[in-house]
Amino acid sequence: MIFVSRPRRRGNMLAASALMLTLSAPAGPLLAAPAKPAGTIPPPPTSPEQKSLLLDMQDAFTKIAKTVEPSVVNIKVERFRSVDATDFGMSPDQSPGDGPDTPDTPTTPDAPVKPGAPAPPTDKSAPKSGAPETPKKPKPQTPSKGPAAPPSTGTPGAPPNSHPLTPRTQRRFEATGSGVIVRPDGYILTNDHVVDGAANGMVTVTLSDGRQFKGKVYPDYRSDLAVVKIDPGNAKLPAAQFADSGQVQPGQWAIAVGSPFNLENTMTVGVISALGRHQRIPGETAGSGRYYPDLIQTDAAINPGNSGGPLFNIDGNVIGINVAIESPVEASSGVGFAIPSATAQSIMNSLITKGKVTRGYLGIAPDDLTPALQQEFSQAAGAFVRDVRVDSPAGKAGIEASDIITYFNGEPVTGEVSLRQAIADTEPGKSIKVAYVRGGVPLVTNVTLIPAPPVPGEVPSASDVTNPATSKLGLSIRDITPHDRQEMSLPATTQGVTVVAVETNSPAEAASLSAGMPLVGTVIQRVGKTTVKNKVDFDQALKVIGDSDSFTISVVYSAGGDLHQTAVTINR
Repeated sequence: MIFVSRPRRRGNMLAASALMLTLSAPAGPLLAAPAKPAGTIPPPPTSPEQKSLLLDMQDAFTKIAKTVEPSVVNIKVERFRSVDATDFGMSPDQSPGDGPDTPDTPTTPDAPVKPGAPAPPTDKSAPKSGAPETPKKPKPQTPSKGPAAPPSTGTPGAPPNSHPLTPRTQRRFEATGSGVIVRPDGYILTNDHVVDGAANGMVTVTLSDGRQFKGKVYPDYRSDLAVVKIDPGNAKLPAAQFADSGQVQPGQWAIAVGSPFNLENTMTVGVISALGRHQRIPGETAGSGRYYPDLIQTDAAINPGNSGGPLFNIDGNVIGINVAIESPVEASSGVGFAIPSATAQSIMNSLITKGKVTRGYLGIAPDDLTPALQQEFSQAAGAFVRDVRVDSPAGKAGIEASDIITYFNGEPVTGEVSLRQAIADTEPGKSIKVAYVRGGVPLVTNVTLIPAPPVPGEVPSASDVTNPATSKLGLSIRDITPHDRQEMSLPATTQGVTVVAVETNSPAEAASLSAGMPLVGTVIQRVGKTTVKNKVDFDQALKVIGDSDSFTISVVYSAGGDLHQTAVTINR
């Protein structure tokens, strides 16, 4: 869950309390109340018709709960992080596991910025003018139930209690979130920030009936959505149905179901408060972050742990995926946000069918035409071009800042959101016509879109990963990416392949447990006697090893801000 804190106004609250006490004080001498039988209270002043209406509403919500709760799941995520023993007030010879537990502190506040506020990207939203046409946001994380330290087994061949080359620089954390079953064969929709950083790309999914499954994560960083696939065998899971979020209106009922504070199957009720909220949340590094151009606002109670869970209408259909709250107390204060179901379905379908989301890229930062802009440029409709990358498709096609785009590929542009969606939905490599107005003069240009470039913090999708040459190892690897270099502060000269997944009950997992460190996120530079520079080298190294029962890999990993290389033995 994502939230923003604001200073508490204790003085005002105390003053209000004092006023209430003053008003409730008796003005005259106390009078004895008529004697009544002990334990009785007067009946409420409601007519039979009023009570009947309340009972009908109560029964309706009860039926909705029984209908939708089986489709909502709890998701537990295990994360490993490199830590420095001195961060825990210990000497370098101590392990973090020997010290007190430390909460899984998010790298950024687990909160959204104030909706629509044109402020710098600190605790409030940044101006939309700095946003690219595809969403950007940091890696928010679900608050943890509490970390548990991994066993201090030591690295084979390393001196006792050595630091930081021992696995004691790796610490395990657990976080929880929610999700909703979207297909009977085991596909679950959730937030990317819920499953971000999951060890070995796997999470634990608990159904409403208590059954547990391991799930594989397919994330989409930009939209803050992800699909988790579990294998229910021959069983058919209860899948939720989607409603058209385009038909949602303020004042309609809104029902949130999820696991706030790890309290599974919790249902809260409210209304749709507003539509079209803009949110930006900064990342840990310059240029990173996620941008939400179109969110549903609700006062249904949403708390940490609700992230990834569904927002239903009174028909029991999903209208949104809960993603953030605004609150001064790190809990619900009546301002929550959900990603509209139309957006969620589009991303979900791409992740299920392709394993990733491919977006077109124009290279502009669009904005809505405010009344002031409409008056200044004498233009009533379109999207205002706030910023253009000169070397982008838009820049090369002659589009400039302050232009107003009115048509994209023959379809009218009604504002920022419609243009962003049209750009994202356009297949890269396709040439389209863009109509725009400059200085009151209508113009048209042809633009060929390119694939959207990765943003800082975005992890390559599962479909970009090369599976191991032999599945018996249980390793999935890829060539080192710019994201990997940034995450691990790798020098430009570092070569190898990045481990992106380790299969359960595989030789690679056994080696990881034996070494006391996760292999996911490390860079393999040597297999046996063979130097590995890329995926081709890795596959060739495995051929050289052949059917050997045991071999050693040399991996590079980051710990305490430093790079280390260690040898890990894999037994088959």
